[in-house]
Amino acid sequence: MKHGKVPFAAVLALTLALGLAGCQVAPVSDAVSALEPTATASQTATATQSAASEVPQSTQTATTTPTSTPTATPTATPQPTPTVKVLEEYHSTIPTGLTVNLQYSKYAMPLDYFVSLATGYVRAQPDTSAKKLATFSFSQRHEATARVLGADGKTEWIAVKWSDKAGEHSGYVRAATGSVRHFRLDQALTRAENLKEQADGAGTVHVVNYKNVNGLPPALPNGKTSDSFGNRQNQAAPAYADAASWSVVRYAPDGLVGQVWAHQNGRAQVYFLLYAIQAVIFFALPHTRSLALFTVCFAIIGLCYGGGFGTMPSFTADFFG
Repeated sequence: MKHGKVPFAAVLALTLALGLAGCQVAPVSDAVSALEPTATASQTATATQSAASEVPQSTQTATTTPTSTPTATPTATPQPTPTVKVLEEYHSTIPTGLTVNLQYSKYAMPLDYFVSLATGYVRAQPDTSAKKLATFSFSQRHEATARVLGADGKTEWIAVKWSDKAGEHSGYVRAATGSVRHFRLDQALTRAENLKEQADGAGTVHVVNYKNVNGLPPALPNGKTSDSFGNRQNQAAPAYADAASWSVVRYAPDGLVGQVWAHQNGRAQVYFLLYAIQAVIFFALPHTRSLALFTVCFAIIGLCYGGGFGTMPSFTADFFG
């Protein structure tokens, strides 16, 4: 069958027919294509073979690129933190009711501190093989937080803190290289309150003998000038075992405040004894006929007279201050 061009009138008639039937109007080119005869299967196969022959040889064979398998990055196994056995912790605090107003503020003043008595190394762990962090020299002071047992199970270490321009640090130093000391403000406050209660009452005595203003106390019976408590003879007051004994047993240093348990005024007894001796002799003098006895009586009166003058200042101070 011979194919020719489709007349324009036929296309127009077909379009009007489709519009009246409620169909969409296709473009003229589509309508023309619809009217053209459909290619047979043999023609389609021939066209496919022709198109395939026009494709370059390089595109016909697909090359597969091998994909590399990702390798997993090994994860470091976390090392367990060494367990430190704490023997003692230091948590000194300022007691309630105590106001601290330190005028010295150049360095921190921790209540618990470690003072180095020899050169020592600060390490990251309580072990001599641990990393060295710093070096403490003689007389340096740093905050102490705890006393721990070393990795060897025998050596004791002190956990310390310190700060420098780089910031705050912490580590461990061998306890044998220094000494841990504390500000016992709680004990100081308790003793100060007890002392105030005693001072407010009438049962206290204050030793005043600065520069031996009241005289140098006598030496101890063994000839030593310091007692068993370390108090020295100089600038102290003698303490006796009892009022009747003149044997010094210890020294009360200048500034000492003590509690009075009992009060015995020996000066008053001495003063009244001297007065009584003079009174008896004065009554006996008119009846004395011996010159020797008369001389002895006057000598005794003179001794009592001088003793009275020596006892009177302290005797009046006991009563009038």
